[in-house]
Amino acid sequence: MRLENKIELPDYVLRRMVIWCCKEIGDKDFSTRDFYSALFKFTRTAEWGGGAKYNPDRIEVTICRSSKPWPKNGINFSHRLRDTPPMKLDRFGALVGVTVHELCHIYTRRRERLGAPKTRRGGRSPSGSEPRIDRMTRRVMHIFLANRATFEAEWFAEPERAAALTPPKKTRKQRNALRAVTNFKNWKTKLKLANTKQKKYARDVHRYVREEVIDKDGELI
Repeated sequence: MRLENKIELPDYVLRRMVIWCCKEIGDKDFSTRDFYSALFKFTRTAEWGGGAKYNPDRIEVTICRSSKPWPKNGINFSHRLRDTPPMKLDRFGALVGVTVHELCHIYTRRRERLGAPKTRRGGRSPSGSEPRIDRMTRRVMHIFLANRATFEAEWFAEPERAAALTPPKKTRKQRNALRAVTNFKNWKTKLKLANTKQKKYARDVHRYVREEVIDKDGELI
């Protein structure tokens, strides 16, 4: 999966969240290797939105900026399901919910490619009917909301390797010392090459002296 991040959350948070969503949607049958990319960006209009696209399979998730006021009672994320109680989500919950929803479309489309029956009468909806996708989304979101604190702690934990890859800052004296070592090695190499050239040209001069083309002072005879 190629991650395109245009919101304020770190890449590692979004990547961990998408990996978890795929696992909960399809267990071992669905992973980030099964679609091309995931784009997260800001929206200027609604609080949230998204879409699933195909050939190649990819998702787009949009969310409003954190500075925009969020409805006090949250967002009704399951308005299509009239027989179920509404699911009220805050900003981050809506981000997770939209991601799950769009990934369910990709998962359903992938299963249909592998031979699963169409989910709408006549086979007109290769990505699944919206009410059915909403029910799949609610199942995953109930798992997220029941253990939200644990999941967020895991997703937002800064990777240890990031600190290990950051080299310690060198002092001015250390930088000067390393520069001196580099210059010494460079000039040592140049000196070795100069000595080799000097010996070569010295042999040439001695040969021309023996052949009486020049004298010992280098003047033509």
